[in-house]
Amino acid sequence: MNTKTESPRELRTLVELSALINSSLDIQSVLGHAMTCVQEFMSAEASSIFELDAEKGELFFRLALGDAADRVKEVRLGLGEGIAGWVAEKGQPLIIPDTSRDSRFNPDVDDHSGFRTRSILCVPMIYRGELRGVIQVLNKRSGREFNQDDQEILTVLANQIATAIENARLYERLSERFSLTSSELKSTQEKLVRAERLAALGRLSQGVAHEVRNPVMVIGGFARRLKKELAPSEAALKWLDVILAEAERLEHMVGDIESFCRLPAPKPRPVDVLEVLGRVLDGDRDSLARRGVVVEMVAEEGISPIWADEGLLEVAFRNVFENSLDAMPGGGTIEVSVAARGGGLAVVFRDTGVGIASEELPNVFEHFYNSKNRGTGLGLTTVYRIVCDHGGDVAVSSVVGSGTEVVITLPLGSPEGAGTSGLGRM
Repeated sequence: MNTKTESPRELRTLVELSALINSSLDIQSVLGHAMTCVQEFMSAEASSIFELDAEKGELFFRLALGDAADRVKEVRLGLGEGIAGWVAEKGQPLIIPDTSRDSRFNPDVDDHSGFRTRSILCVPMIYRGELRGVIQVLNKRSGREFNQDDQEILTVLANQIATAIENARLYERLSERFSLTSSELKSTQEKLVRAERLAALGRLSQGVAHEVRNPVMVIGGFARRLKKELAPSEAALKWLDVILAEAERLEHMVGDIESFCRLPAPKPRPVDVLEVLGRVLDGDRDSLARRGVVVEMVAEEGISPIWADEGLLEVAFRNVFENSLDAMPGGGTIEVSVAARGGGLAVVFRDTGVGIASEELPNVFEHFYNSKNRGTGLGLTTVYRIVCDHGGDVAVSSVVGSGTEVVITLPLGSPEGAGTSGLGRM
């Protein structure tokens, strides 16, 4: 510093600005206050912070103070363009006492803003050896030139501001990463618990199905033989019919369990989802008409193929479709819509069936949960397993008496990560 009388003032300014810059993670507000102090301390008419867009190799206005600030915020400068671009490219501070005598000065910004730049002090913002942008102050109100003391102060502040900007960026990234609301966190926890339960129960079911199959087949076989041996008038025949019906039901259940446990890992390839849905929905139009069921499909234009296992997707779609049919014993409408949504592809099944009570909705993906009098209750469990193995998600909403909506969301990207839902192979 040039004089002892100025040193305490400059030191106080540095301390105050340092405290101000690091006082908050609301970086835009902090920078505004800090640059106002810098501008006043240096008696400058205007000041600005250019931040580096590393991908485009351009500088953009992060902050501009002064009479023409609002008119320059959309301006971008390439590296090497103008004084700010030169400082950014070279990584060196620069004092320009008279812009009219320096060929590096680019008058385009002045032309755009209507501000007349006479002198400039511009310094780079460095964070851990890397350029983050530049800071500049323009035109001392006294008409004097910016000096080395000004440059030293601004350089110290520039590096602190670069650190503050980087900290704010880190905070924003962490906030985005951990910005789950309590309900989203609860939903995520429930999915993890459900996935672990599916894996454990799947392994158990596989063992139980293997052990139960032979006894059930023996019971059914001997019951059939007994039925052949008994005279048609025997009263015991009706009891044998009950045994046979229950044995057949158990055989079907064992078959369904074994099919569920044998579901393979997805083998993704490009799949036309609309084509798969067409096979599911157009299977037996005459039968649907007799049941009073109307099927409608609405697809957004330009639906691209997705990476998926075509056979498994067809199983999942067919299970949802059959659930909708079972929910409409007196007929109704099933609407299927397909559209891009939130970076994925949403396939939505809506029916006008009997609906599911709100207290039962949390259980719809559980093994063997069944609100009907038939079936194993593995339909939606199978859907959930297949969709999760594709890296997707399933959501069910319903209103008793109005119908049910099942939303299957599938990723649009490459097959990387498919089959890694956490359910495991059973």
